[in-house]
Amino acid sequence: MKIIEIFHSIQGEPRSIGKSAIFIRFPFCTLKCIWCDTKYASNPKKTDYKEFSIEEVIKEIKKYPNTNLLIFTGGEPLLYQQDIVNILQKLNDEYEVEIETNGTIYPKLLLNFCINYNVSPKLASSGNLYKIRYQPDILKKLNKLHAIFKFVVKTKIDWKEVEKIVKQIKIPNEQIYIMPEGLNRTRWIHHALKLIDKIKNKGWNLATRLHIILWNKKRKV
Repeated sequence: MKIIEIFHSIQGEPRSIGKSAIFIRFPFCTLKCIWCDTKYASNPKKTDYKEFSIEEVIKEIKKYPNTNLLIFTGGEPLLYQQDIVNILQKLNDEYEVEIETNGTIYPKLLLNFCINYNVSPKLASSGNLYKIRYQPDILKKLNKLHAIFKFVVKTKIDWKEVEKIVKQIKIPNEQIYIMPEGLNRTRWIHHALKLIDKIKNKGWNLATRLHIILWNKKRKV
């Protein structure tokens, strides 16, 4: 299977922010976001990813025996659903599992244990075409699973779009996280201060970028 990187860090975003976690990052994505902070994964060169066998993946995961949170990220990890199934079947329900997805692909993972989905529908400022980035039927199905919804907001147009999506998909307040756009800590704080009162008034949640606040744009931390 093609993998960009496997590494141990802390989860920097909801739902399990601050927890020790093992990340498996897959290459390629269904979208091309202007402000993407992992373009080496979403639009990789052949030298950016490596071929792993299932045994090699499990060996990398087992290097961190004190961590029981496994996060599949990308790129768009749901492009590799069978690879994810193969990994999880070998682990025999030993880990909590989160999949970070942009909500354009419906998961068809036939497994006997819970997977938590961190769904991040992309908004106008991402630069993607509306008909490609917004798939309401898929989002409605994800809303019936163990999912939270994280919206990266940069502009007033983004905010209006979030309100529209929340109403159309009927997402409960406790599952809504607003992430102020920020490729570095200064930019994130700048946008967060502009949005915080709106977030509070809606009863929604602020999604921090803990890894950006701690390490800025450093990779694999």
